[in-house]
Amino acid sequence: MEGYLESAATGIAAAAAVDRLLRKKPPLAFPRRTVIGSLAHYLANADARGFAPINAMIGILPEPPEDALDVAALKKSGGAKGLKAAKRGALRDVALAEMRRFMDDALCGRHGI
Repeated sequence: MEGYLESAATGIAAAAAVDRLLRKKPPLAFPRRTVIGSLAHYLANADARGFAPINAMIGILPEPPEDALDVAALKKSGGAKGLKAAKRGALRDVALAEMRRFMDDALCGRHGI
């Protein structure tokens, strides 16, 4: 990974994985729709021959769910800029919701870090 944020995030994920392994608990997978989950997905699926480090960015997240945006209305009201801003907002909202749900499960619920 490239950058302090990315290195810290992957370090935290690695530490959690080692902790769970030592305590004989199943591994946790960060949700793909979060930046840390997308970084992990990139690392796990990158082609070793053409590997290049990446930064955390909205472009590594998967597309937002179809029901998250009313594309036709957004294009009509704000054009391409409005659609782009709404898409970024939807990606942010989905990522935050996924991370909150993951942390609730991991810290308080079924996974119990």
